[in-house]
Amino acid sequence: MDMISAALSAAAKAKTLAVKSPGDTPTVMQAESVLVTPIIPPRQAKAIRAADLSSKLYLETESEVDDYLSKLKTELLAVIAAGRRAYSINLQDVGY
Repeated sequence: MDMISAALSAAAKAKTLAVKSPGDTPTVMQAESVLVTPIIPPRQAKAIRAADLSSKLYLETESEVDDYLSKLKTELLAVIAAGRRAYSINLQDVGY
C-alpha cells in the first residue's frame, strides 16, 4: 500500500508538458498552482491537386513551367494564409 501511495504522490507532483502550437517543443505550464495542459486541435488540411493547375498534360517550355509553378505557389500560400495545411494528392494514391 505504501508503494501505491508513493506512486500516486509522485504522479501528482510530476510536471505536465504542454505545447503552445503544433510543432513547438513541450514546455511546463503552471497556472495558479495547478498544472494545465492546453489542448491544441490540429489544423485542417486541404488537398491540392497539382494536375488541376495546368490545362496541358505535358509542360514543354520554360514559360509553361513558370506559369504552372506560379499557380501552384499561389494556391499553396492561399491555403496556408487561411490557417490550414496543404498537401498534394496524386491520382495513383486514390486508385486511378
